[in-house]
Amino acid sequence: MSDPEKVRENRVRRAALRQGLILAKSRRRDPRATDHGTYMLRSTRTNAVVASGLQAGYGMSLDDVEDQLAGTSPMTLRDKVRAIIYTVLDEDRQQLILDYSQQLVEEQLLEEQRAANRV
Repeated sequence: MSDPEKVRENRVRRAALRQGLILAKSRRRDPRATDHGTYMLRSTRTNAVVASGLQAGYGMSLDDVEDQLAGTSPMTLRDKVRAIIYTVLDEDRQQLILDYSQQLVEEQLLEEQRAANRV
């Protein structure tokens, strides 16, 4: 890894910490692996995956991570639901998870309908 790239990674890592997130880099050594050299964001409080490019985690470039931290890359519905499910650990709150997940899905559908009506 070159010096400028390492400096950039450290800067992004500090920016993530200021937002309560951990920048995690894939430890995979095989350069042919799909997640080799990629990143994901985890919550410092719950260790839940907050943003990733692949379903199994990781998959984000440093550019993607910077966009996510800057708020220019909106979280996908899947990322929102995943963050909610991982942060709620009590069995008593399972219904809350389902209700909130349903609410997110309904909000997403409304946004899609509004966008279709504008066209």
